[in-house]
Amino acid sequence: MSSEKYLDENLKKYYINDFNNLLKLEKYFWEIDNQTLKNVLCSINMNNSIQTLYSKYSNSQKDKCSYITFCFTKNIELKLFREIIPYFIENYNFSDNSCFYEFNFPKLNPNYEDNSIKFGIMCTDDIDYFNINHITITLESYNRKVHEDFWNDIKNKFVEI
Repeated sequence: MSSEKYLDENLKKYYINDFNNLLKLEKYFWEIDNQTLKNVLCSINMNNSIQTLYSKYSNSQKDKCSYITFCFTKNIELKLFREIIPYFIENYNFSDNSCFYEFNFPKLNPNYEDNSIKFGIMCTDDIDYFNINHITITLESYNRKVHEDFWNDIKNKFVEI
């Protein structure tokens, strides 16, 4: 694996094609079953400098975790680390909430298993799906309004970047 790999035109085509397949997917657990999340991801993925890879919108009072994993072009990397990520860390760490990020260099896909059933989405079917620099921003909160605000901010910050 390469130590650095950024989103480019060819990878954008690969990931957006996979995303479009995911929008049509109707397989429990892997489908995007939240309309707000679908709208946010569609908006973000219109930006050629960023691409969503993996996400979850907390749907219940018992589930406190929302997250987004995305890759990006080299030209927005500094803005992500100097402005966008600090914004989320500053604004979503309060009371009983926690917000943090994880950066990953290119790596093998942890969802991939040889000889497993293929779902038609690359986050399960392609061993190289995460073979790109990527970031996950995670929010943990039992407050539904905080999750709504988080996803609105994700959309606004990532569409503008």
